[in-house]
Amino acid sequence: MEGKKRSPIWKFFSVVEQGGKTGAKCSLCAATVSYSGGSTGTMANHLKFKHKSLINIDNNDKNGNSHSQKLITAFSQRATSMSEEHWQRCTEALACMCARDLRPMSIVERVGFKTFCNTLNPAFKVPGKTTIAKYISISYDEMKEELVRLLNKQIGVALTCDHWTSCGVEGYLTVTAHFVDDEFYYHNCVLATRQTTERHTGMNIAQDLKAVISEFGIEKEGVTALVSDNASNMVACMEHMDGIMHIRCFGDTLQLSIRGAFDDIPSISDTIVAGRKLVSYFRRSVVANNELKVRQKQMHLPEHSLILDCPTRWNSTFDMFERLIEQRLSVYAVVHNMNSPGDARILDLIDSHCTIIEGMIPVLKPLYMATRIMCSEEYPTISGLYPILYILKNHNLLVKDTDCQCGDFQRKVTRKH
Repeated sequence: MEGKKRSPIWKFFSVVEQGGKTGAKCSLCAATVSYSGGSTGTMANHLKFKHKSLINIDNNDKNGNSHSQKLITAFSQRATSMSEEHWQRCTEALACMCARDLRPMSIVERVGFKTFCNTLNPAFKVPGKTTIAKYISISYDEMKEELVRLLNKQIGVALTCDHWTSCGVEGYLTVTAHFVDDEFYYHNCVLATRQTTERHTGMNIAQDLKAVISEFGIEKEGVTALVSDNASNMVACMEHMDGIMHIRCFGDTLQLSIRGAFDDIPSISDTIVAGRKLVSYFRRSVVANNELKVRQKQMHLPEHSLILDCPTRWNSTFDMFERLIEQRLSVYAVVHNMNSPGDARILDLIDSHCTIIEGMIPVLKPLYMATRIMCSEEYPTISGLYPILYILKNHNLLVKDTDCQCGDFQRKVTRKH
């Protein structure tokens, strides 16, 4: 049998036995086609119709060759050859994908990824992660040079910086530049995200900031302002920034005001704690979560999961409140079900909690919208600061016909602004 395999079609097929019958398995898609009597016509048709994107030949037989032979020869040439220039473009695109989508470079070593690339183009030899790292580094250097030239043309650049901690408890400093070019297009670009190993003192942060500013060729006089959160070390940092104007982040200020008002009013803070316990129960219990989905279908409610708020993001508390009200009936049905694991009924929200949540949602919604608007990266936001503050203080946070808890909350937020 081996001596008869002279056709180039066998570059893409291998003989297999299935159920006592002989077949041919395609190495490109793993499909099995019939094979008997030494004829390769079925395999040729498979390549023609299933992998036609790799085939581009004239069906007319002008040279006297068989159609099957022409088909396989053309396919073989396209599937086994790739110019160096084409390979470089594919590798650059692969490196760009890893960088833009934050994919690990080790993805190129995964069997599934290699199989996918081979299906797209068998001629593409997947590079190793070292090569991908090299291409990313080259791309970064080129983009950095272009950005430095663009920044040097600007009259003024505003900077934002944030000190944050990763899930691995590692400290990082991220610096972003914002500017409007000569054609009035708004730009924002991350200059650097650097790991910080020293103590996060004001002086150390200032040194890191100055290093980034110098690295990108930004003159001190060209920095119109620097925006940061209200952390004490960031405030201390500005004392070492040679007189650069410091603007405290409106979103962070609003966060502190709202979260502080939550903590100052026991009835509201107790309601938040009760909501967290109830949501946490559903997130821990597979049985309760499955039962919730059943109840949602029975009651024709949106099949949404409950939301657990994050203490450092007050708007997630608003999301948790809205979802609890939306799913109140389905949640009640689950926790009061006799088959619920444990005594889940004690976790249900009492009437006073529901009353507070229903009253707080219309009060929190304008604050929620203001936070989203002022945290946008698509346009400058400082021009919207005074109009938003005016509307919040004189309309949305103005105490009218609300219950005492909401009224107290509105007054405390206004004072904390």
